[in-house]
Amino acid sequence: NSDGTLESGEANARVMTYNFGTITNSDTDNSTAETITIQYTAVVLNSASINRGWVRSNYAGLWWNGGSQGANVTSVTVVEPTLQVNKTAAPTSGDAGDTITYTAVISHTAASNADAFEAHLRDDLSTLPVTLNVASISVTPSGCTPTVTNNSTATLVDLTLTPFPLGCSVTVTYQVTLDGTVYPGQAIINTANIDWTSLPGDVSAPQTPNNGLSCERSGDSAGCGGTNNDYTASDPALVTVTVAPLKSIVATSENSTGPQSGVERLVIGEIVRYRLQVQWPEGTSVNAMLRDNLPAGLQFLNDNTAKAAFVCNGGAACMSSSNSGIGSSPVVNGNETNVASITPTFVLPDDAVSASATTNDDTYGSGTDPYFKFSDLVNSDNDPDQEFVVVEFNALVLNISSNQSGTGRGNSFAVMVDGTVRATSNTVTLRIAEPTLSLTKAV
Repeated sequence: NSDGTLESGEANARVMTYNFGTITNSDTDNSTAETITIQYTAVVLNSASINRGWVRSNYAGLWWNGGSQGANVTSVTVVEPTLQVNKTAAPTSGDAGDTITYTAVISHTAASNADAFEAHLRDDLSTLPVTLNVASISVTPSGCTPTVTNNSTATLVDLTLTPFPLGCSVTVTYQVTLDGTVYPGQAIINTANIDWTSLPGDVSAPQTPNNGLSCERSGDSAGCGGTNNDYTASDPALVTVTVAPLKSIVATSENSTGPQSGVERLVIGEIVRYRLQVQWPEGTSVNAMLRDNLPAGLQFLNDNTAKAAFVCNGGAACMSSSNSGIGSSPVVNGNETNVASITPTFVLPDDAVSASATTNDDTYGSGTDPYFKFSDLVNSDNDPDQEFVVVEFNALVLNISSNQSGTGRGNSFAVMVDGTVRATSNTVTLRIAEPTLSLTKAV
């Protein structure tokens, strides 16, 4: 029988027997050796035990009645392609309307020792507050000339590059615009995912019915080979929506006190005026507010001295609050070049100042945090310079037992959007000072 047949029970097709029956050699010419040559094709299986560097040895033997002879063992070493992707964003911060350029560089790792095929880059932007400029997608290969298939859509970067030989590197760039829904401090993370295959073309189905793992290795865990398909890699990039909170003390009520070694000194009963300044990103911020983290020993003064300014230069309504009592009334023309010199003059209405984030509570005591609420805050000043929200308010140093000479009181504030703290400012410290008198009596 000159046809190879599987032995019974050997469904994995790793052992094959050729049964020649009785061989009669009637060629008596001894000058030429008579031979039987068997040629067959074997497939490297996509199984869990087959990985880079594994050596597989193949043995063939001849048996006949009364004897046997073995052939030399031949071996093959498994090689595998391993790709990597490095994704970056530039710039790494911005606000609504800004353009971000993403760069994804695909290359072989140092351990990779075989060509890859169907290298597939996928970056899903559908859930992010960005708009993809599909026309901006560019592909720049180095050390190779792969065929590029671009299946990208308005919300998805989808590219296939093949072949991807050793030494090949491909740089993919694309641009997005940050949408108007971004909010201060928002972390926008998106990930470039790649997968690839071990063979050219579509070899996702078994190449022989004798073994279900006789397919290529890929990155599809649902395909032939299942979880053995580990040809995947990914890399995220982070873009943060600009927010820069700055806390300071702008004034105190008593001329007799003042800073010492850079720290403001205040006596019991003195009033300190704090300044909360935030570089506010362009876009719409839902339920925007500033919460001052007032320390124990100080009390917010709810005396109509809490004032705000919206600093922008795109017109009278370049920033506005959905609170009709605020609107765009706090707008002051300016940007980063003069914000430090701007003193807020707009008195915040009662419903915009509260001891509670959710209700209008005007009950303040030692260490009660005041909330300065702007409802939905829209910064429509879409230009290259910066816009700011500035709030100033007064706090009283209380005459309580914990306020003793030398006691430090640190104060910061939080930027909140949609009920969540998005950023926290620096801390400024004041120190309690007390006068000490001595009495000397002489006779």
